[in-house]
Amino acid sequence: MPSKQRKTNKGFTIIEVVLVLAIAGLIFLMVFVAFPALQRSQQDTQRQTDISRLSTQITNFKTNNTNAIPGASAKNDNATVTITGASIDSNAKVNTRGTWAYFYKNYLLAGGDTFQDPDGSPYNLQVVYCGASGTAADPDKGTTAGADCKAAAQRYSSTFAAQDHTILVVLGAACDGEASVASAGLHDIAMVYKRDGGGTICIAN
Repeated sequence: MPSKQRKTNKGFTIIEVVLVLAIAGLIFLMVFVAFPALQRSQQDTQRQTDISRLSTQITNFKTNNTNAIPGASAKNDNATVTITGASIDSNAKVNTRGTWAYFYKNYLLAGGDTFQDPDGSPYNLQVVYCGASGTAADPDKGTTAGADCKAAAQRYSSTFAAQDHTILVVLGAACDGEASVASAGLHDIAMVYKRDGGGTICIAN
C-alpha cells in the first residue's frame, strides 16, 4: 500500500512578508531623501553652465567692441542697472547698442536661444560696481586689488534676495572661492549666483 505524502502549503511566512516590506520601505525612504538632493545638485550644475555661457558672451561682446564691456559707455548710463529677462523686449534701452539690455537681447538670446534657470524662469542681471565710488569709466575706483568687495555688493543684498533668478554681475571684480573680490583689471567681471544646495556660484570673466 503506497505511503501517503504529506501535503504542504507553499507560501511566505508573516516574518518573511514583514521583512520584505521593511526592506522595500527602507529603499523607498532612501530614494525619497536622496532624490531632491540629487535634483538640486543637477540644477546647480546647469546654473554653473549658464553662468559660464554668460561669461563667454561677455567675452564675445568685448571682442566685437574693442574690449569694452556692456554699459561702459557713459551715454548708456547703466550704473547699477537691473535687466529683467522676462520683459527684455520692452526694455527702453534694448535697441541702444552697447547697453546691458542690448547685450542680453542680442548676445544671450541670439538666434532664438533662451537664457533661463532650470525651473524655466528667465534669468535677470543686476549690475553693480565693486567699489563704493565706482563709475562706468573706473569701476574699481576706491578699492585695492584683492580687497573683499562682497560688502560693497551687499548694498544691494535686500534687492538681490527679493529677486529670484537674479545673477549679480560685479564690475571691477574677480572671484576668490565663492566671494567676489576687487580686481586691478578695469574690465574684470565676477558673476555671482546662489545655489539651491547652499553657497554661491562665482565665475570670473
